[in-house]
Amino acid sequence: MPVRHRLSPVVLGRFRLPSVFQTYERFKNGFTSARAARAKNREKRSSRAPEREPFRARRFRARAVTILVQMVSAAGTGYFFNTKRNRLKDKMVLRKHDPFVNKHVLFFEKKKIRSI
Repeated sequence: MPVRHRLSPVVLGRFRLPSVFQTYERFKNGFTSARAARAKNREKRSSRAPEREPFRARRFRARAVTILVQMVSAAGTGYFFNTKRNRLKDKMVLRKHDPFVNKHVLFFEKKKIRSI
């Protein structure tokens, strides 16, 4: 049998027996479990001066200034193109060339594709 110090823990297979010192500490604390001891310490800490709450618990991402939108031909040909516009402005209407009818026609903003 190996020689060991009288305060060191004994390891038997997978089980670790507590040392004399650990047993004394548990006796001194009234044999409370480790979880109960942590809860007791947490209560002691909470009775002190309250810690300051963070100014903003949840951080919000800044919104993009520009967005990518799809412009569709008013001629009904199905021709479209994508362009950027400022998020705060009204919906965009442009007069550009539609190659299917070979004319300048109005293009209306159909949908937002993504933020940029």
